[in-house]
Amino acid sequence: FLLVASPALGVKTPVHPYWKVVQAVWAGVIEQVPTDWLVEYHPPAAVGRIDGTLLFGRAMIDTPRVWTRHSHSSWAVPELMYALRSAHAAVQRAHPRGQDLSIGDMSLRRGGRYPPHRTHQAGIDADMRYYIEGVLPDDRERYPVGPDNMDLPRQWAFVHHLYVTGLAELIYMDVRHQKTLYKYATKTLGMTTEELRPIISHPFGQRRKTALVRHAHVQVVVVPDRKSTRLNSS
Repeated sequence: FLLVASPALGVKTPVHPYWKVVQAVWAGVIEQVPTDWLVEYHPPAAVGRIDGTLLFGRAMIDTPRVWTRHSHSSWAVPELMYALRSAHAAVQRAHPRGQDLSIGDMSLRRGGRYPPHRTHQAGIDADMRYYIEGVLPDDRERYPVGPDNMDLPRQWAFVHHLYVTGLAELIYMDVRHQKTLYKYATKTLGMTTEELRPIISHPFGQRRKTALVRHAHVQVVVVPDRKSTRLNSS
């Protein structure tokens, strides 16, 4: 299907090569949009979450300080890519020294099931390496993370940026790491319980340990009335 609006409805379309071709179809100049043009220019579309599909997705390109681990599973909608880059830029502004943002699994090129994940099907999910103290830029090794070595100022800056901007709906994080961030926010930043309640599920909601002890999971929803970002454990 095409995610386009008919000129008959009075909708102004952008001046873009893809839209010019679509307008040519509407005008009867050509019979259909060429497949290669669809792949190149059609706006990406996330369909569903579980049993979802990614249509016309984009591959996340490595940039300075933000890079992906797996090229075959680095496909997503632009909203997810922007959320990740924007959050890391906020981290860099607040805390210039420290590790890059390392992105693990996102979605496959055409979406769909991606074992062992239940999600990661529609281009709206990404796994990220936690910020860890002592890790230098361009260090691509994998490290265990715990209360003693998590870079709390940088990890909190990442989470808080996604919360205040509403760029993500959920960040899934093991409850043990949530406890660490909760203690940092209350003891170091002086935040109150009521200030933290809309941001983090610990100690207010689910408290299960999960497989997300080595990485966090960021999920965006491509809808205008997106809810505020919240840390969750499942």
